[in-house]
Amino acid sequence: MSKVTTDESVERMLADHEGEWIAFRVTGRDEYGQPARGELLVHSPSSAEAYEAIGSPGEICVLHSGDLVPKGHGFVFAL
Repeated sequence: MSKVTTDESVERMLADHEGEWIAFRVTGRDEYGQPARGELLVHSPSSAEAYEAIGSPGEICVLHSGDLVPKGHGFVFAL
């Protein structure tokens, strides 16, 4: 797990940490209200570590920057 604090675009954070979970404090939104900028708090291959790092107040977003479903696999939603 690596802790950092920068203000950058969500696209940049996802590109810089491919295949990892990132947790960031939202600092800006796009025209649709989606997080567009943030202060990166932590990046880690472990989702548990990313969620543990969000103990500080503020609006926090946790995303995964890679494919969650391995190539050649799929899943079905049943209602």
